[in-house]
Amino acid sequence: MKKIIFILFGILVVLAMNAQNLPNVGFENWTNEFLYVGLDEWNSSNNLGSTDFSGIIQSEDAYSGDYAIRLEPRLDGEDTIFNFVYHGTVTEEPTGGMAYSDEFDQVKGFYKCNMPEVDSATIYIIKWYGATPSEVIAKVGGVHETWTEFTVDVVGGTCDSVFVGFISSDIIIEANIEFDSWVMFDSIYFYNTLGDAPSQIPNHDMENWTNYELLDLDDWYTLNPMLYPLDMTSATRSEDAYNGMYSVELTGFGIYEDTIPGFLSLGEITFDDIQPFLGVPYTYQPNYITGYYKYIPNEDDNAIVMCQMLAAGEDVGGNTLGLAPTSEWSYFELPLNYSSVPDECAVLFSTGDNPGSVLLLDDVDFDFSSDIISVKNQEFSIYPNPASDNVTITGIGSGDFISVNDLQGREVLSVQADSPLYRLNLQDLNKGIYLLKLSSKPDEVIKLIKEQ
Repeated sequence: MKKIIFILFGILVVLAMNAQNLPNVGFENWTNEFLYVGLDEWNSSNNLGSTDFSGIIQSEDAYSGDYAIRLEPRLDGEDTIFNFVYHGTVTEEPTGGMAYSDEFDQVKGFYKCNMPEVDSATIYIIKWYGATPSEVIAKVGGVHETWTEFTVDVVGGTCDSVFVGFISSDIIIEANIEFDSWVMFDSIYFYNTLGDAPSQIPNHDMENWTNYELLDLDDWYTLNPMLYPLDMTSATRSEDAYNGMYSVELTGFGIYEDTIPGFLSLGEITFDDIQPFLGVPYTYQPNYITGYYKYIPNEDDNAIVMCQMLAAGEDVGGNTLGLAPTSEWSYFELPLNYSSVPDECAVLFSTGDNPGSVLLLDDVDFDFSSDIISVKNQEFSIYPNPASDNVTITGIGSGDFISVNDLQGREVLSVQADSPLYRLNLQDLNKGIYLLKLSSKPDEVIKLIKEQ
């Protein structure tokens, strides 16, 4: 019995020691993460949207063969996410079909469904005759617990291409969808009532599927699952390491004229307007975040490391540091400041504002020592950032003037600091992005984001 107690005590001590440090500090541990299963030959919402809303499901309840397809809507806040599969091309709406020239005048198949009265699944067929489409929209709904055949009549004759799509819900209605709603399809085929049987469309019986996986970093959150459907990977395992076998390499991307930075977060990334980067439970007070980095920016850019300490949802400490460009492994340390003991911690790394900027990180961890010799001596930094009413500025020289300029270069605020840890009032500033600098360090500028 005593042996068991000692073993349990030892396990608890190890857990307590590890709890105060960051996880996977050397970025050595990576795992192939299952994302979703995709239907071969068909385009689907699984392959085009966030994996959090994957609603295209491989079902072993099949009309024929081993598999059928099951479509379910998903809920994103108060918005309905429709899931779909199709043959053809789509931008904001169908713009073309797959090449097909056999004659047919019906589309047939089998379905099961459990749909609320206000909803129905949508079958969308377009035959393209050159640039001229012939469109038919049909719906199935209600409750069908056994496989039921459907028939959709279309214009006959020979076409150039055809679009075939199935949607989990009625895309026209403006009503709340019940999220135990589902529909299944199997054995989709074209039929010609006036002549020879036409050829089958690719994977018409829903038999061929592929499991999609992604190599991602253990114990940290990245944008990889969100960007994977766009054939982008923002966090990759690099063999260019400061220590050990691997580091993590973050890359920013340009999407629709916007920049999506490469993010590495200790907590979940939500992109919620209020709290896009979540924290994790944490009750310690480390003095620094330290580590090694390389940063190769695209144009004039800086990478960012940020730590935010919270207690009951309110800021109680942390800091923000800009990482300057360097092609060699360089040491950084981010001093952390506190007004009280935290219960939550958020840590975030970002590649900056420009697509194509690359940040490599290794050996990143908390440091609890009080005698670190600063590489850059007293660091000029601010926290929190973004901020609402106030920010705390560190690394201030005696008698320093703090100036805040807008992006047009106009000075909107200027004060003289009276301590090396100065609290700056931002209540008179409008929401936006500002540049903050010290009179003693005119070449060092920090971007300040003011929230309402």
